[in-house]
Amino acid sequence: MKHRFRLYRRKGGVYYIHDSHSGKQASLGTRDRREETELFSARPQAHRQAHLNLQLARTYLTATDPMVARRTWQDVINTCMNLKDGKTRVRYERAIQEKAFDSIRIR
Repeated sequence: MKHRFRLYRRKGGVYYIHDSHSGKQASLGTRDRREETELFSARPQAHRQAHLNLQLARTYLTATDPMVARRTWQDVINTCMNLKDGKTRVRYERAIQEKAFDSIRIR
């Protein structure tokens, strides 16, 4: 079985990764061998375990902001409202009361 990702280093010493399925090449943004090894090994793992990565992302978000799982769109709307002044705030207040927003307010 052919490996999907290949690693190489260009003339400047920066490491790059090549995706053989899409043909895309991307810089790993490092010249450090240890950092490159971690970043390179994470790529195939990310493709093999996509569901696990989603759970890890949720865990990291919850660790940084415990309210992330409980926040609703109404909280987002209220925060946006607090950032606006004058005529813009009046426009936002009027727009937010539209019936179209009712379906997402509690989500």
